[in-house]
Order: sequence, then structure tokens, then C-alpha cells
Amino acid sequence: MASKAARDNREKRLKILAMSALGAGGVEGIMSRILDELDELDDVITFFAHRKRGTILDLAPGQKLTRWEATLRFNEQMDRDPALYAEMTRHPRYLGALIVQEATGIPILSFLSRVKEVRFIEEQPGLHWLVLAACHHGCEAVGAAQAGQSTGDSCSVCGRPQGAGGGAEQRHMPTTALDRIHAVDDYLERSVSVGDALRDQVVNNPTRAFGEASQKLFGGRPEELFGIHEVRLAADSETMIYSVRLADHASKRARAAAPKEAVG
Repeated sequence: MASKAARDNREKRLKILAMSALGAGGVEGIMSRILDELDELDDVITFFAHRKRGTILDLAPGQKLTRWEATLRFNEQMDRDPALYAEMTRHPRYLGALIVQEATGIPILSFLSRVKEVRFIEEQPGLHWLVLAACHHGCEAVGAAQAGQSTGDSCSVCGRPQGAGGGAEQRHMPTTALDRIHAVDDYLERSVSVGDALRDQVVNNPTRAFGEASQKLFGGRPEELFGIHEVRLAADSETMIYSVRLADHASKRARAAAPKEAVG
């Protein structure tokens, strides 16, 4: 049985659906929207009924992950299982719903009712995607107390920063290259939330903004520290989110130190 919070959220969404449909075509509009919802429900049931691969993130009972932690875990699973990567390219929205359910406890149907598209984008060595998170109100499906906040004052459901930029990302010193890259991303996300001028800088030239933030936080340019030469922007909306296939970025120093392949 659904929790009271999930049931209340479902009732609220149903009322909004009915009111919007009435304004867009009366009874016919309501019938059309309901039929669309039922068609999608059929598709969801068919997909998961035929999916034989089980869980994705392989978490311990009761374990919960933030969006960033789930991204790391999912990438690790794809590295070990090429079939999972192929499945993600074909069904990013349904797998995205399953990942969110495993990581946060949000029911699959609650996620799908909010998020109408999941775009699966892929990094390449030297190319990094900076994702600006947007809240899709998924935390309403599990209740604020369950959703909570991550240790970096970001929503544990959508990953959107909930504090101003300038130091929060360094409360826990990142130890891996991926975590340092994420710290730069987090700094830029918080900076964007401060004002339109900073947002314009990030939107208009994300490569330059990422470089300046990398220099400020870690004392080096991203091409030197991470091997990143280009940064592209991906901005979530309330109904569309991005899922990223992370690249194995290597710093310029690491590449120089790597043994050269024998010739001949």
C-alpha cells in the first residue's frame, strides 16, 4: 500500500490533471489525458514485466544514495556490464526511474509522472558535461523527512544545491579526480544560483567558467589537472533530466607519466 505522503501527492496530481484537462477541452480533454496515462502505464508494466536483469545499483538493504553517488555507482555497473550500457541507450527513462527508486525510494510511477524524458549523454576523454540540476519535486513522493539533504547541502533526490556558492564544496576534501571534477561542478551550480550575471558567465562560456573555478579550488587548469579541454552545459528541467556516462579523464601529467607502448 502506498504511503500517506505518496497517496496525498497522487491525489494532488490527479486534481491538477483534471483541472488542466477541463480547461483544455472539457470532458474530452479529461478522457484524452486519462487514456494517455493508461497507455503509458501499459508500456511501463510491459517493460518491467519483460526485464529479467533485476536491480541495477546492487545496494545493501536500506542503503540510500544521492544523485551523484548513484551516478558513480551506475557508471561502475556499466563498466562491468556492457549489456547494461546498451539497455540504457535504448530505455534511458525507464532505467532512470529504476535507478532513482533504488537510490532514493521514489516509486517508479511517481518518477515517470514527473519526468517525461531522461537524456543519456556521454563524455569523452577531454570533454566534460556540466549538469545544472533542477528539482522535479520527486522528494514530495517520499516526504521531506525521507528525502533529506546530502552532506553538501544539496537535495539528495535531484542534486540541486540548496546553499550559496563559495566553499561548501570543500567541507569534505575530494580525493579522486572524479570527485574533484564534481566539486568544481558543484561550485559552479551554487554560483549560478546566486545571480543572473554569474549564470550568464557559465551559460555563455562553460569551458572558461569551469577553468576559472578549477584554478580557484585546486590551483590548476582543468587540462592540467583532469585532461579536460572542453566543457558543455546540460540543464535539467522539471520534466527532463540528464544521465551522464562519465569519461575516464586523465591529467596531462598522468598521460606524460604513462609508459609508452613498444613499437615494432
